[in-house]
Amino acid sequence: MRLLLWVPILVVIAFVLTNPLHHLVYFFNNGVQTRGPCVGIIYACAVYYSIWGIAWLLRWKEVLSVNEFVTLMMLYPLVFISVIVQYFYPHLLVEMFVTSVAMMLVSAFVLRPEQQLDSLVNTASLHAYRETCKRALITQKPLCLVYVEIVNVEKLRELMGKDEMQDVMSGVAQRLGSRLERGDVLYYLRNGLFCIMLQNVDPMHAKDRAQQAHDEDKRRVRARGYAATEARLRTCVISVPQDISTMEELRTFVRRFSHLMPKPGVTTFSELAKRDDFALQMALPKIVANAIRERSFQIYYQPIRYLADNRFHSAEALVRLHDPTYGWIPPSLFIAEAEQSGAIIQIGDILLDKICAFLGSIDCSALDLWCIELNLSVEQCVRSNS
Repeated sequence: MRLLLWVPILVVIAFVLTNPLHHLVYFFNNGVQTRGPCVGIIYACAVYYSIWGIAWLLRWKEVLSVNEFVTLMMLYPLVFISVIVQYFYPHLLVEMFVTSVAMMLVSAFVLRPEQQLDSLVNTASLHAYRETCKRALITQKPLCLVYVEIVNVEKLRELMGKDEMQDVMSGVAQRLGSRLERGDVLYYLRNGLFCIMLQNVDPMHAKDRAQQAHDEDKRRVRARGYAATEARLRTCVISVPQDISTMEELRTFVRRFSHLMPKPGVTTFSELAKRDDFALQMALPKIVANAIRERSFQIYYQPIRYLADNRFHSAEALVRLHDPTYGWIPPSLFIAEAEQSGAIIQIGDILLDKICAFLGSIDCSALDLWCIELNLSVEQCVRSNS
């Protein structure tokens, strides 16, 4: 593959560099540059690489968005037309102009440099992380991902406020960036979560590097004596595609990272996978999505006794979830997942529908039932259409 990709361009470079000796590529006639008999070699080389480019675009089109694919495919006919025009009409110098416009389109619609950088913490952005991971997983390119999250991010935000917390994020990014080796890329994902992407690095070596950095940070914090307000980090090393082979699994892991590893420290994906609740934690998004689609949440009514007359006049509606594979799912797990994913609104709607159906199926006055109490998320309570 390397031979096929390098030989043509090396031949062209050799012809151009030796052109002063043989003048076969171009020469000057009365001060005017004139194309020589071997200039066709350059065009043949361009056609050769164009065929390669089109073949690769068609082979890996699933890693590109529609805009990216269309933009890249449009470049070939545009440049071909400009080359043909200038070849037959040398005085119309359109070839380099069209090529420059093509590169501008690539920058605007494919590279999109403004989306590659997170300017707040001066790292690569979440968008760049998603695009790189997506392409690596589709092409099965080996990557080593080191996830680093601030454990006490919420506490720090409460203590410091938004502006000072931003300084903390920048400081963590700077510390992580100072330990990068050549080829490593640091991404900022969300709410105190960073990812370091290592190219073709053994996971155990990456863990050793992360453990060394973690120990250095602990010694530094202990020496300065302000551990209560210092950012404490948890770190996990993942090998792609050995540990995780799909983008959906990777997104689930990132969302559940703080639940899978609640305490500071350094670990690997294979070590986390040994936990008893690992499979359940990773399956939670799908479990909640299936329960919403099938409306399989169950409502239990806990009677509330009034001390004034020692009778039951109300009940609290409690939502429960039973999964065919994992059995009863604790509310602390599926409610937290629903709040994080935004599905809590749909669960609230299902809860309200089932309570109304229940009230419509009984004689409340005969039971002396005054009301049903229920818990709703804050997000649902502030919605105008709820």
